[in-house]
Amino acid sequence: MVEVSDRWDVGEYEYFNDDPKFIADLLSNNWDTFPLEKPVIAYTPEQWMTSAKYAFIYVYQVSRYNSVSSTDYRTIQRTSFVAIRLSCPNRNSFFTYMDHIQKLIFAHRRIGQKRLHGYTYLEIINDRVVNDLSGWYTGTMDVKLTSYNYPVESDGFGLDKCCDCEDGTL
Repeated sequence: MVEVSDRWDVGEYEYFNDDPKFIADLLSNNWDTFPLEKPVIAYTPEQWMTSAKYAFIYVYQVSRYNSVSSTDYRTIQRTSFVAIRLSCPNRNSFFTYMDHIQKLIFAHRRIGQKRLHGYTYLEIINDRVVNDLSGWYTGTMDVKLTSYNYPVESDGFGLDKCCDCEDGTL
């Protein structure tokens, strides 16, 4: 039996991937600073607006769904929706940062499943600007990640040891 404390440091996840971290790392690792300063890029709420002098990018999960994509049930189609939210104190910089984020996403749309966190491709499907009087220019881009043939390592007929009883019943 796995202890509760052992579950926090498990490493890589086979099925329930951390898509916001993947997108945040993709942006952070590929950000070139000219002509813009690299903004704070975060994917956890506790990092919100820390040291965001020029701009702040927050990446979060919107939704994800799976569906069977083969007759033998050995692959699923996985679709994940992640939002990239940019906040910036300057209007001109805001549009420049939004444009740069789109260029980075477009440059990595179809770079292969191994480099795309198990997905076949990703794309920006929507963007919107928040028009309020908070003092910051804010916009959000919705990114769709799609995998047509995500492998499933299970036949679907139950686990080998699904119970603790000797006769094999639940």
